[in-house]
Amino acid sequence: MTTLVLEHVSRSFGPVRAVDDVSLAVPPGSVTALLGPSGCGKTTLLRVIAGFLEPDAGSVALDGRVVAAPGRCVPARDRGIGYVPQEGALFPHLDVAANIAFGLRGRAGRGRRERVARVAELLDLVELPRTFAERAPHELSGGQQQRVALARALAPAPSVVLLDEPFSSLDAALRASTGEAVVAALRAAGATGVLVTHDQDEALSLTDQVAVMRAGRLVQAAAPRELYARPADADVARFVGGAVVLPARARAGRATCALGDVALVSEADEAALEGEVTLVLRPEQLRLTPERAATHGGALARVIDVGFHGHDATVRLALLDDADVRLLARTDGLTAPEPGAQVRVDVVGPASAHPR
Repeated sequence: MTTLVLEHVSRSFGPVRAVDDVSLAVPPGSVTALLGPSGCGKTTLLRVIAGFLEPDAGSVALDGRVVAAPGRCVPARDRGIGYVPQEGALFPHLDVAANIAFGLRGRAGRGRRERVARVAELLDLVELPRTFAERAPHELSGGQQQRVALARALAPAPSVVLLDEPFSSLDAALRASTGEAVVAALRAAGATGVLVTHDQDEALSLTDQVAVMRAGRLVQAAAPRELYARPADADVARFVGGAVVLPARARAGRATCALGDVALVSEADEAALEGEVTLVLRPEQLRLTPERAATHGGALARVIDVGFHGHDATVRLALLDDADVRLLARTDGLTAPEPGAQVRVDVVGPASAHPR
């Protein structure tokens, strides 16, 4: 297992700084997501790690061995890194076995029998039947092609595997199952993984660490649960999971906002905040009850519209006391209120806050 460390990495294209002073550590055997909108520098950073681009500043190290820095660039083929591009990019004229074995060509001690055994082992690893070995790429589904692409990347037993939005072209159900299978295969192989994605659900559910990028910079890197509970700022919260952002006044570990008095996350800096703050709530923290319900407190709001998703629903609301204050709640799909209804809104659980 290999530790990947980036220190102050920058890369520009003319006047555009695509990657700006990024430092990040990827623990051995873990999977990290590079998450952000299109154009934020994710793929450029991945290509610097792979050795396809040289950094203008900073360094890339594998287990303490510097493989990229100004004036020093180890060729991509000598870094021990596997790469899975978008769409898989399988060779159309080769069958599955030949695609997987392609990375083994020219390696000492890899005779035909060893290559056949390695292909079978990798098909098992990516959860494909061994009978697929003789199929052509066009005979496979998109998810199956992505698994073969991963098997090809894993064939030489790389220490690090880089995946550049490998599931972006798949439908939702196939995307989820393929993502789970791919990450399981990475873990079984003991490889350190870096996954580029703009899909927040993918990043949160599949990886050990999520690194959020914005305009070429690394904004926050944390475990998925930590990132969701304690986003670095309101923009991270909006991008990762959605957020209700309200002005508030903090004092002694609590904050007063349009929805009443809210506890702040206790174990970190929020408890020390005083004065004007920006309060960040998750939509599922807003509990909606009928206006007539016998409940104490709660702000009155009117339902503007409801987005039904089956298992849950998103409810947009406007406060009755201040129609300019708009809220987004996430609730059970079958019990969501109707548009036009008036409800009481309470906050459940502590919130994150940031100085204004």
